[in-house]
Amino acid sequence: MWTKYLPHHVARIRHTRKRLLALEWHLTAIEVASKDALYPFPENVSREDDYICLFSGKSYRALAPYTIHTTALRTIERLQPDVVIAPATPFPSGMASIKYCLQHNKISVMMDDAWEFSDRRGPIISAIKKVIHRNIDAAFIPAPSHAPYYLKMGFSPERIFYGVDTVDNDYFETFADMFRRQATTLRRELNLPSKYFLFVGRFIERKGIKTLLDAYCQYRKSSSKEKWGLILVGDGDEQKHHEERMKEFPEVKFVGSQFGENLCRYYGLASAFILPSEGETWGLVVNEAMASRLPVLISRGCGAGGELVEEGGNGWTFGVDDSGGLAQCMSAMTDLPAERLEQMGLHSSKIIDKWSLDTFADSVIAASSIQRRERGGFISYLVTKFWTGRISFYP
Repeated sequence: MWTKYLPHHVARIRHTRKRLLALEWHLTAIEVASKDALYPFPENVSREDDYICLFSGKSYRALAPYTIHTTALRTIERLQPDVVIAPATPFPSGMASIKYCLQHNKISVMMDDAWEFSDRRGPIISAIKKVIHRNIDAAFIPAPSHAPYYLKMGFSPERIFYGVDTVDNDYFETFADMFRRQATTLRRELNLPSKYFLFVGRFIERKGIKTLLDAYCQYRKSSSKEKWGLILVGDGDEQKHHEERMKEFPEVKFVGSQFGENLCRYYGLASAFILPSEGETWGLVVNEAMASRLPVLISRGCGAGGELVEEGGNGWTFGVDDSGGLAQCMSAMTDLPAERLEQMGLHSSKIIDKWSLDTFADSVIAASSIQRRERGGFISYLVTKFWTGRISFYP
């Protein structure tokens, strides 16, 4: 179960279903709502069979937590699954899943990608979460870099599984390579500089776009022998403000939201990728960029940075809000010879190969095969029974 199905969710389901069929296991995919204003992907994303949308045509944020919880629980009760893999405890759908598994003694697997930096909740909320976790059999999280947080939250190492945040690496690699072979024509058609840094994301404060643009201004004044352009893919409330600010830099281009193969054109022609977020539970665009064989510059506020960036190997990390540090990284990358940049991109590809759709499916199978945990006792039962969750999301 996921809140809203985006293309990477569909890819995971499609691949995992094939793996499960070989084991004669049946998978049903549940989406809470088909619309979400903060994730404006096209609604015609293809979905597989055995797919249920609880609130088709409705926006997730327009729904009441109790309504989601009740509908999700009713749907799961009708399906009677042996295993439920669902969002974490703040989400109504997650709590409905945990409640079903508790009542019917089935396996509950929590998908989550929070970590110490992203979880700003106080000690009371953390204590409540730990109580509920006693009724959850496994945590399905991004990578070992996130494991210390879940150990503190009550999961033993053998109940932690990795690879929840993956993309279809082959898709991005294939199309990025194809568009590289068309580079001369595409650069002219899209009016792109010969070399450029790439940002992909929503234009909201948390994404650190101000830091990125501050860094670019500093980078342009540096002593680097060559200056790359900057392409920003995405849109949002802050876009017009940033466009106005960067008018004096014609090599900075705002190209709007891009999806599918159109997005891969920008990955394929880029020289390096930057994600400057102030706080990010993971950052799937990092996976996409690395699958596209790009060197990366990633803020230490991004959960993906701790696992996917090897300092100096496939890129560098920099401090949150540190425009000066990012500018230095941009200059250092610009000064590298073409052969070294290519090596860094290849290294990105090798690192992300470890985090594939097969990694996701392997963990689904392993987590679903785990022995049920001894339940958490009366207090844990009461909290799980009466807490319905809230409309939880990361903007």
